[in-house]
Order: sequence, then C-alpha cells, then structure tokens
Amino acid sequence: MGLRNCLFCHDSPLRACCRTQIRLWGFTFDTGGLLYWCSNDPAAESGERYLGNVGLLVNELPAMENPIMTDEELYLFDLNGYIVIEGVLSADQVDRCTQAIDHQIGAGVAKLVERSEKLTLAGGSPVMEGTSRRLDLRGMLEWARPWCEPFRDLIVHPRLKPYLNAILGEGFRIDGGPSYIATDPGAEGNELHGGGFERQDLSLAYFFKAGRIYSGMVVVEVALADEGLDDGGFAIIPASHKANLACPKRMCLAEVY
Repeated sequence: MGLRNCLFCHDSPLRACCRTQIRLWGFTFDTGGLLYWCSNDPAAESGERYLGNVGLLVNELPAMENPIMTDEELYLFDLNGYIVIEGVLSADQVDRCTQAIDHQIGAGVAKLVERSEKLTLAGGSPVMEGTSRRLDLRGMLEWARPWCEPFRDLIVHPRLKPYLNAILGEGFRIDGGPSYIATDPGAEGNELHGGGFERQDLSLAYFFKAGRIYSGMVVVEVALADEGLDDGGFAIIPASHKANLACPKRMCLAEVY
C-alpha cells in the first residue's frame, strides 16, 4: 500500500499487518444504531438489519467530487470485502499528519509505545517472529490545535464520507480509535484475525440482500509511509468476510499457503 493510500477494511476479512516497516493511522466507524437495527434505515425497522464490517483501499489520483459507489465498486466490495478508491489524500495532507506526529512526540506530548511481550501479535509462530513488536500511539483527536486538525479532517473527509454513507448508512459514528501503528524494520508479523465465520456477536456479521449491503462496521487505515512489494505490509484473504468456517490456525500464522 503506497503513501497517501487509505484502507477501509471491516473486521470480517481475515487480515493483518505483516512484518515490515509501516506507518498506519486508522479508526473504526459503525452504524450508530442498535446491534442489529439501523435507526436511519426505514427498511430495517423490522429489526432484521445485521451489522458487519467492510474494507476499502485508497490511493493517489486526482480526486473527484461527490463520489458514489459504482456498480463495479459494489460488486467488488461484496465479492472481496474491500475495494480500491483512488484520489483521496494529497501530499500536503500526509505531510500535515506526519508533521503533527513528529511534533507531539518531540514535545513529549505523545509517545510511541511498544507492545509488551505478553501482547505479542505473532501467535507463537516462528514464521512471524521478529526483533521488535508493534508500536502504538493514540489520542490524536484530543491534541491541541493545530496538531489535532489533520486527523479530525480525515474523519469527515469529503472523499470518504459518501462511501461510508453507502456502506453503513447515514448517521454512522466512530466506534474505535483512532490509533497510529508503526513498526521498525525486522518487527514481528501479525497473526491473521477476523473472518466471516458464524459469530455470536452480530456486529461482526456481513451479508447482501435485496440489492444492498448490510454491514455495520468499517475500519479506515491511512498509509503514512510507502510499503513496497517486498516489505510485507497489510495482508488480507479476499472474500473471507463471507467464510462459513474459521480459518485454520496454521493459515492464520502463515505457516502454510
């Protein structure tokens, strides 16, 4: 995933940030309704709307105004659990984000915290082992101005909001995050997690019925540094948001396939 790219990915596809040097900022939206009912959706008044998750990927091309999901985008999103959306972030937007992070860390306001050994994401797999663990940073929305502004702008980005409306329905809200994820070269990998197998928590379900998406959660990830083809980076099993069985452990750990 390249610089200035965003990833919308719901919790259903099996996904992970694999071993590489990464700089990602992300947050989660949900429908803003009840567990299986979206109050802004008249068709859901019977209580039959289940929540789920989704995925989008954004890269650098000239932005177009008032985007809508085309038939092709709807098809690929339902098929794979994520789609590529072009023309979202400018170089200036990325620079503002990275400058704000660097300033707050330099000023001692923020700190990148390495996950403890107990919170390793490698799942005990020798394939995922590394020389360090993931670094996390939170609280960007609460920073003093102007350092909070580039992150607040992303939440209501005019290029992204129409897609969120189409996937979640109008009236969505922040469910989790935002958080900034970073790793150093040689860091451990991340066990694949998620998957669309049957869950007790209906907020992690996904289905398509009567010509529309029924999904309740979307994760947005913004790449703040380039990731080359050989760097690892974000990984996903396409269409796993509709899997009926849990992914075998060895596959989640990249020990097979």
